[in-house]
Amino acid sequence: TDVAIADSVDSPDPDAVITPQRTLACCRAVAARPYLAQCIRRLQIRWTRDRARRLIECRLAPHVPTALRSLLQDANQLEHLELHLAGLPDNYDYDLLFAGTSFRLHRLALSGARDAHVEHLLSTQPTLSFLHLADHHRALHLRPTDLPLLSTFRGDCRCAASVIPGRPVVALILSGAEPSGELLAALAYGRRPVRKLDMSALSVTPTQLLAIS
Repeated sequence: TDVAIADSVDSPDPDAVITPQRTLACCRAVAARPYLAQCIRRLQIRWTRDRARRLIECRLAPHVPTALRSLLQDANQLEHLELHLAGLPDNYDYDLLFAGTSFRLHRLALSGARDAHVEHLLSTQPTLSFLHLADHHRALHLRPTDLPLLSTFRGDCRCAASVIPGRPVVALILSGAEPSGELLAALAYGRRPVRKLDMSALSVTPTQLLAIS
């Protein structure tokens, strides 16, 4: 079963306490019927804000993260998870949200919190083959044994340069700032050659394209 939810977490009042109603309704529905959680294979939750306020932290009602955590704990058959949670604070610790979860994902996409702590979460997902980190612009500190099956990465070049070495990544979709030669060189140290490279979201020079080739 696929579940897709979209909520606005916008408000003209910067001090407003936000409750994403559709997200909360889904969490409560599953909590009331626990057998439904076993049927969820793909879960996508997207919170949106006005572009001007997209990166500004919003004040979530305290019961919202608790309800979302309970949903993730119950949905232990999840294979594909996308959480695009606009309004989360910078450096958010996803360990708080994923505490007590037991699923083994094949695909994971996270956005909303810039440079959030995801290393522990990733260390618990050995079956992950696709990873999309839209708002991470720093190097990740992963153990050599983390993400042994990762084949596709989408995200910032600086983040990619810390993920690719030693892993069987064959597809890269890069974004972010113009990459340095050092970062580009790191992309060549994967366990397998990169077969698909999408740099359409990057500004690169002809010299850099020659170096990549």
